[in-house]
Amino acid sequence: MTTYQPTIMPPRDNYMQAVRGLCIIAVVMIHIPPVYGVNISQQVINFAVAVFFFMSGYFVKAESFSLKKRTLRTLLPYCLWTIFALLVYGISLLFLGGRKIDFDTYEIIKIIFFGGGAPQLYFLSVLLQLTLLTPLLIRLIHRNSRMVDLVCWAVTPLYVALMYLHDYVTGSRLPLYCALFPAWFGFYYAGMVVRERNITLRVGNVTLVALLLLTLYLSYAESQLLEARLPWMAVSQIKFSSMLYAAAVIALVLKNRDPQQPAGLLSRIGDYSCGIYLIHIYVLVLINKSVDSVFDNTIFYPFLHSQSVRIVLVVAISYAIVSLLVKVVGEKAAKYLGLK
Repeated sequence: MTTYQPTIMPPRDNYMQAVRGLCIIAVVMIHIPPVYGVNISQQVINFAVAVFFFMSGYFVKAESFSLKKRTLRTLLPYCLWTIFALLVYGISLLFLGGRKIDFDTYEIIKIIFFGGGAPQLYFLSVLLQLTLLTPLLIRLIHRNSRMVDLVCWAVTPLYVALMYLHDYVTGSRLPLYCALFPAWFGFYYAGMVVRERNITLRVGNVTLVALLLLTLYLSYAESQLLEARLPWMAVSQIKFSSMLYAAAVIALVLKNRDPQQPAGLLSRIGDYSCGIYLIHIYVLVLINKSVDSVFDNTIFYPFLHSQSVRIVLVVAISYAIVSLLVKVVGEKAAKYLGLK
């Protein structure tokens, strides 16, 4: 199934940047779902966050890893964007009559530690949790112990199994279900293992595409079974079938990786994927409110309110804003602001 050979990491990998670009478009699509029910398109895009975590692990360089630097690169944007989210909330509450949050102990803990300030901030919280575990993971991977590997590979499946049990018994979603590191640990760990042990796939593309289609079918089938009783899980990326599908996507990405691929539109979007991720929710809200207030009851409303048009607008406007901010603050500052 696998073999070992040296992996050469070029200064800039346009292929992986293009994958990031594809993933951020998928994330935007996740937040602009179809109007009615669960459909196959929702399952197709459920690879995005898992691939992002895999790539975060894949690009950890054990020989030069700095916990202090990596933590700062994650913690600073997390704090800044949490403050920004709270400011936006305050302004919307004051001037637009937004939904009032009950700031009880749980909400405060959620906002401070688990990205509760805005829907997209959980990613940075989980990444920070995984970053703090990275020195330990590097040592464990270098031990090359089957028992250690077994324990590590079991973390995410066990967590997801407990999540299923909780949701089925209580009829409600597990609190912080996607904001705790075990939910994504397997993908981050897999990325580190693939890089550190120089693992390459020996299976062909035909087999990988077949696995991709099979897992996609399983994902859709499971979503149909879950929709009646556990509708939130039907569309979730954190269900067994969707995680298998994400693993198949990752395998196909690795199999066809081309470090010499020239830069293109997707890779340029990928360059700013982090910044787009952090602002796209705000851009989406502004677009929705603008369309509703300006074009309501006009012939343009159905077109502008369509899923595909909103996706294009959100990605394009978010990209333009982030690229402008990067030019204003500079490349180095942009990295610590979470823009790159």
